[in-house]
Order: sequence, then structure tokens, then C-alpha cells
Amino acid sequence: MDLKKILNGYPQRSADNIIKMIQPYDVVSFDVFDTLLKRDVESESDVFDLVERKYNSTHDKKIDGFKEFRKKAESEAREKNVSKEVTIDDIYACLNNKTVGEAVVNELIAADLCSIEKEVETAVCTANQLMMAVFDYCKETGKRILIISDMYWPASFVEELLRNNGIVGYDAICVSAEYGVQKRQKGALFKVVAEKENIGIKRWVHIGDNKKGDYLSAKSAGIATVNIATHYRNTEYLHKSERTDLDKNVISSFINNRISVIDVTGNGEKVEYNDVKLGYEIYGPLLYFFVKWLHAGIPQNVTVLFFARDCYVVKKAYEALYGAEDRYKYFLGSRKSLILAALHKDASLETVARMLKSEQAQMTVHGFLTKLNLNPEDYESEAVASGLKLSTVIYRDRLTENQYFVEFYNRILPDVIDKANQNYEGIKNYINELNCTKDVVVVDIGWRCTMQFCLQEVFPEYNWKGYYLGVREDAVVDAGSQAEGFYLNGENDIEKRCFLASMTALIEIFFSAPHGSVTGYSGNGEVLFAPYECQDDEEHRKFFNDIQNGALRFTTDFGKAAVSEFVNATCSNMLLGVEVLCEKANRRELKKIGNYPFHLGVGVVNAADPKPLWKYIMNPKFFLYDFSNSTWKVAFLKRLIKLKLPYYKIFCWIYRHKE
Repeated sequence: MDLKKILNGYPQRSADNIIKMIQPYDVVSFDVFDTLLKRDVESESDVFDLVERKYNSTHDKKIDGFKEFRKKAESEAREKNVSKEVTIDDIYACLNNKTVGEAVVNELIAADLCSIEKEVETAVCTANQLMMAVFDYCKETGKRILIISDMYWPASFVEELLRNNGIVGYDAICVSAEYGVQKRQKGALFKVVAEKENIGIKRWVHIGDNKKGDYLSAKSAGIATVNIATHYRNTEYLHKSERTDLDKNVISSFINNRISVIDVTGNGEKVEYNDVKLGYEIYGPLLYFFVKWLHAGIPQNVTVLFFARDCYVVKKAYEALYGAEDRYKYFLGSRKSLILAALHKDASLETVARMLKSEQAQMTVHGFLTKLNLNPEDYESEAVASGLKLSTVIYRDRLTENQYFVEFYNRILPDVIDKANQNYEGIKNYINELNCTKDVVVVDIGWRCTMQFCLQEVFPEYNWKGYYLGVREDAVVDAGSQAEGFYLNGENDIEKRCFLASMTALIEIFFSAPHGSVTGYSGNGEVLFAPYECQDDEEHRKFFNDIQNGALRFTTDFGKAAVSEFVNATCSNMLLGVEVLCEKANRRELKKIGNYPFHLGVGVVNAADPKPLWKYIMNPKFFLYDFSNSTWKVAFLKRLIKLKLPYYKIFCWIYRHKE
């Protein structure tokens, strides 16, 4: 445990508390870094890692390990200038003639690195939302405001950083690099400022995070102080991540520095963790990095169809980042509607079974009929005549082996063909209305890519290419030539498949839309919808809406932030929040998401809502049935057993054993 980090987490003062403490004083001075400004990195030295990344991206000779050289250069500069503060030029002068990685630093390289460090500082600095309320209070009440910082950068650059983040209207700025002395040198900078600005110290209070430079040094100069925490933990999950890499530090810090004021009352105070914040923290990175990957791969000047319902929010985010164009279209379709259209060529049970690979492994006869857009009650007598009931559970991968079901399907085959032909005519008219280019890109969450396969079967005159969150190894289209996946790209990776199987609900809850599923098309191409599942469920409708809004807000915030250009668009960054939520969900999310209803082939099943443990002990078959139909299996085990256990590891063992 890092004792310094623990100490720097105190005291966690609110804006109201700070305002009360400074009310009696006429002069208020603010520290800059970790007080008025926060950095979107976990520690100051992470800035040097970003400098290295930026430099290496444009130079052949790499400067691997730059962070340590930069820190040593600053220490060396301070040893040479014991009696005065150093400047940024002093620091980089100490890097001259040093071999850093593959590069020998000369004056030109040192100047380049210094320029990049300035660029990085500009990118990572953001206003501390907590302190903005305090700063605004001081301006509104006419207090004299000073900015005082121990910093090697010149005051002009510190002023620029403040101005970029809306911090203006102070009376004076005093930076140690220009005064030659520091706050931490027994309050030397405070004393110089008091004399220069003609301030009576009894009227003066200083606010800052550093225990020595801002608290003890100010006190030693006779100035009242308000010490605040360096680290405020505002996230609910990302701090629990076991990752320690640079990208995670940037993403987590970016979110932590902004999430506290989402849905605030306006006074800079924290509010209770809510679903908008959950969307910002967990689903924001998922949405942003998927969309960024899409943009890098999708060709120009082709029609792009964002598949309903999964890509409702994806299209919104894509257009928020890259602008709306007529060629971006929200395609109203579903597996049900497209499978039906594709069956007009071949409606054999073998073809149906192959196209249902994306459905749950178990379904009822009732659920099967619903997937073919047939009214189950109309076929009850055919089911009984074949030795089945509408409630009979059938297995997706054994449909052709079940003689009773084969007989039943042959009985209803004429109606299937009739429904398929109707849907085929309708979707032809719908596609014609979209006015697509010959080359068409489809965007979806993916896995087996059934919808794209169906479109290829029905409309071979178009050149189809799919871009997906993931393409499984058993997809019905060819990964690479016909489809590309971000997380999975056709490889048989058991670890990735295990992860997806453990938390399907966390993906499917987010990638949805506020309308019912498409059931088919009328003859003239009109889209036909099923009732929206959450139409009369205000709680779950609001939950879905809030997490999407939170994620969209992160996408726009991060997308317009300069620091985003320093972060790699990788799968691990995309899934950073979802991974933590999957394994370490708190009671609030376990209950809220665990009780979310999913309409599966066997009926309506909550994501992770187990029966009491004793019922499963009495009848293990109930457990196998409920567990197999749970769409968040890690949470299912956690809610069932209620002990602190490594449930994700337990599930992975079960999954591999099953494989």
C-alpha cells in the first residue's frame, strides 16, 4: 500500500466547506497543479511517458526510457541550482549529450522534446471542477485572487494553461521559475509575493494540495491555509482495475476529473453515483474506441448501414465525432426479418438451424415460431400432433436430430415459405428506398454476422463488407474478406469467448434502441415492429437511456480533448470499464442489471437473478437450466453464493471444462 498516496487522499473537502473556511479573508491565493488544474494522468511523471510516445511516433531513433532520464535531468538541475528554482530550460540543458534509448540528445532534439512536453502538458491539463466553484465564489465576492505555483514553466505558459481551461480574472500570477525561489523553501515565495503585492498576511489564505509546499510552508510564512486532497476518487469502478499501463492511467484520470460534476446542482458538489455516470465511466470507453476503430477502417464514399437495434447509439456517436452524412443510414432490420427473407431461396430445416446459430442454445417451440414471425397459438395443434407442446424446450444445435421437431417443421413448412416470400418482396422495396451505393458497409455488434449473410443471399448484386465489435470463428461470413472484427476477428480464442460468455448482458443492455425489434416488412417496404419491451417499464427504459447518454457524453468529451490523440485505440482500452464491472460489480449494479429482463427463446429471463441456493441444492437441474440461460453468469454466481470469491475465474474454469 502506497502511504504517500493514502495521505494525499486527505482531506476530502467539499466546495461548500472550502468556501466557509475562506470567507473571513480578503486575499485568496491558489496553487495551480492538482488544485486549480488537474492532469489527465495518474502521476506527473506520466507526462514524460506521453512525451516519449509522441516523439517515438515521428522519429526513427526511439527514446525508450525517456521518463527516467527526464526525472534525473530535473534532479541534476536542482543540484546545480540549490539556492534557486530551476526553469524548464535548465532541465533540458542537463539532457544535452545524453544517450536516451537510441538517440543522442543534442540541442535540436532537446528543443523538440521540450516543445512536445509543452504540448502534452496543454493536452492533459483540465480545470478542477471542485475548485472552479471556489474560484468563482472569490470573483463574485470581490476577493483579491493570486495564483502561486512552484513550477519550472514560465508564468506565461501557466497563464495559457489556466486560460485554456476558463480560469481567468485573477489579480496576479507568481511562478517560482521567474522569482527564483519556491514555496517549499520555508515559504520563501510567499514572503516575496507578500512584499511585492503589498499584502498583509493576516488577511490572506492560501489553498493548495501539497502538504509541504502549500500547507506547512504557508503556515511557516504566517499565512492561513486550506489544505485539500491531491487525489479525489470520483469513479466507482475504474480505480479497481488491476491494469497499470499508461493508456489506462489517462482514461481513468480523464473520467475521474470530470465525472464528479455530471448532473450536478451547479455548485461543484459531487452527486450520488447514478446511471449517467455508469454510462460515462463504463460504457463511454467501449463506445468511443469502437467508433474510432470503425472510422479508421470504413472506406469513403460508400453507403454505411448501422444495423438496428444494436447500432442505434453507435450511429449517434459516430456522427457526433465525425459529422453526419447522407450515406450513413440506420438500417431497420433484425435477424428475424432478414432470416425470413433469406429463406425464400431455401427454407429447409438445415438452413434454418444454421441461421439460428446466433440465438440462445435453448428455446421453446413457442420461441422458435416467434423467431420465424409465426403466431405460436396458430400452430399448437401441429405441435401436439407431432408429440410436442409449445412449451417444449428444444436445443438449437440439435434441431435436425429431433424427430418430433423435424415432423413438426415439415407440417408448418408451407407457411414458413409463404412468410419468407412475403418478407422477401417487402425488404426488396425497403432496400431500394435506401438508395445504396454498389459497395455497402454494414456495422453491427456481430459475433456470427447472420444479418450480413442474409443480405448477401437476398441481394448478391451489392458488394457487402461488415465491421463488427467481434466476428466469431464460426461466423457465417468470412472474416477478413467479408467482415472485420475489432475484439474478435475470426480467431478461435477461448479466453475472449469465455469473457463474452460471462457477461453478454453487459453488452446487450447497452447496444439497444428505444423501439421494438423489426419483425418484417409489408409488401411496399414498410417496416413492421414488435412492441417495445420496455414501453411500460419506466425503470428499465430510463436505465437504458441514462447509460447511453452518459456514454455519448464521454465520447464527445474525450473525442474533442487533445489528450485523446495520445491514447491507442485498442480492445483492452475499449473494454477497460466493462471488464471491471463484470468482475467487481457492487450491489447496486448487481441488482439493477441482474434484474434486467431479456426476451430469450425460452421466455423472459432476468440477466442474473438466481433462485435461493437451497432450491438448487434440492434440484440441481434447476441450477443448470437457470445458469445456462443467464446472460451475466459471473453476477449470477455472485448473487447466488454471496461470498467473496473469484467468480470470473470460477466461471472460466466451468467454461473451459464445458469446451
